Amino acid sequence: MFQAGARSRRVGTFMLAEDEATFQERLAPVVAKLGGWETHDRRGRTSTAHATLPDAMRRDGLRAFLRLRDRDGSPLIQYERSTTAGGSASMRPGRLAWTWFPDDHADPVRREFATLADAAWTALQAVTSPHVATVDGRNARGYRIGPAAAAWILAHPDRRLHDGVPLILTEKTR
Repeated sequence: MFQAGARSRRVGTFMLAEDEATFQERLAPVVAKLGGWETHDRRGRTSTAHATLPDAMRRDGLRAFLRLRDRDGSPLIQYERSTTAGGSASMRPGRLAWTWFPDDHADPVRREFATLADAAWTALQAVTSPHVATVDGRNARGYRIGPAAAAWILAHPDRRLHDGVPLILTEKTR
């Protein structure tokens, strides 16, 4: 039985379109069974369903939401895309996050959302690496990086994070 209160999880991501496609492939079986991707208009009043995360990114370009299928008001998982700026001179992290209140939902929604959230986290961990650090050697905790984003950084070591801090990869990422 779930305890009362909020549950949440969040991780910063460095993922390019190729990484998003790999994440989608890994998550596809659970999404096909339980959920669907959607984008929202700027005011959040209407949503558009999408077959895949890459489809949603082509429509919105910044964020997509993974929601349980046929469950109005169900909790959702937010995917926000990593972005490049300044002529691709820097990369801003995206994120994968959710917050929900299990006690506000019926048992089937609780079980299905827990399954969907666990699958999303497992897929993200399978297609990304936690081995990110700043040039001063500090681990950049709370971030994961996809192989395409890692290649982007390795090919151009002068590129920086959005806040000007140089980003490097630890040996396990290379």
